[in-house]
Amino acid sequence: MPPVAGLAQDAAVSALHTAHLDAHVSGAFSESVAKGTVIEADLKEGATAHRGDTVTLTVSKGKERYDVPTLAGKTRDQAESALRKVKLTLGTVTEAYDETVGVGKVVSSDPGQGTPLKRGDAVALVLSLGPAPINVPDLKGKTLDEATSLLQALGLEITTGDEVYSVDVPEGQIAEQEPATGTLKRGETVTVHVSKGPELIEVPDVFRKSTDEAVAILKAAGFEVKIEKQFGAPFNRVTAQEPRSGTKYPKGQVVTIFVV
Repeated sequence: MPPVAGLAQDAAVSALHTAHLDAHVSGAFSESVAKGTVIEADLKEGATAHRGDTVTLTVSKGKERYDVPTLAGKTRDQAESALRKVKLTLGTVTEAYDETVGVGKVVSSDPGQGTPLKRGDAVALVLSLGPAPINVPDLKGKTLDEATSLLQALGLEITTGDEVYSVDVPEGQIAEQEPATGTLKRGETVTVHVSKGPELIEVPDVFRKSTDEAVAILKAAGFEVKIEKQFGAPFNRVTAQEPRSGTKYPKGQVVTIFVV
């Protein structure tokens, strides 16, 4: 039996034929013997064989490695099944927001697609949580154009609701919004309400009314009241008011009454 270990397959087969022996080749993985090289034979070197005997050569298939398959876009179960088919295992699974990959689908793997691994090696996955939530900005006091630009830059839509009266937001600026706080998903909508400025109410006439009557009338009309007593107000009657009755005045503002 000629020496064949360490020879290339063709050379080993040729050596056996020269010794009037037939060759049968089987393959096996090896971490140390190069692919295509004989690892061993089933007949020891120098052993006696009969002409025409068959010698089995174990030829290296190289290192046992399996490429990481395509996993992106698969569900966790689909990815795990794909790994099992190539003799790999599922490793750590984490989650991350992603703008394009659907919820629960694989965003990436580590090692990545095509990486050769040993049998049983683990592949970590990142699963998508879907698009990241977007914090709703405070739009109060902004113009409609400013709010539109800001929301579009964040990936949100805007729609306008009814205009509203406001005592603290100037006309033409946003006074209210829904939602006012919290988070939205990309593409969702914020509804804004533009200020019409303060609601103007006609100041009622409280001339000659008692203090209590005048305060009640003015508060019922939507005003705050400031009382200015003169000479100790012995008669408890309103003799003047500011602004004057009939004036259009912003709701919620202060009307001053002068009592004597």
